[in-house]
Amino acid sequence: TVELDQKVYTWTDKVYITIVAPDHNFDSGLVDEIGNTSSDPIKVSTRGNELENYKLVESGADTGIFIGEVTLAGFAHDADGDSSTGTDGNDVSDLSGGSSGSGPTEGKLATTDNDGLTVSFEFSEDETVVGSALIRWNIGEVQWLEASYPASGTGVIRVIDADMNS
Repeated sequence: TVELDQKVYTWTDKVYITIVAPDHNFDSGLVDEIGNTSSDPIKVSTRGNELENYKLVESGADTGIFIGEVTLAGFAHDADGDSSTGTDGNDVSDLSGGSSGSGPTEGKLATTDNDGLTVSFEFSEDETVVGSALIRWNIGEVQWLEASYPASGTGVIRVIDADMNS
């Protein structure tokens, strides 16, 4: 089976992948790997981008449970409206997008709004298992922390925007 930790992700989330494949536990004394060969490929993809032959590692010796993670990278854009900060990764409010990595933890996968995520594992020549989820943008929320403030006081607001958790 292919299991993802959520059914819906925001476009900058981290995706935790679990594949239960006891028949790929080849050596009970070692931590095995799957996905990084042409005989048992794992593909992590959105509608427009993909990571092929993505490697997952066994969660421990002799478990047959393989784990890994991919970070959804959004797409290249100027999130803070300041063109001088660029999208080179030095400013966390600007996202560079792009897809890279071979697993099990350094994968980045570009996404868009109203996208989908699919993880497929070809565990034998004729059989493939698939797990999938949705990718959605969230609308930010602004809240006053108190119901009212005195005219001479200071108001405090809270901004909640899961999409900016990059």
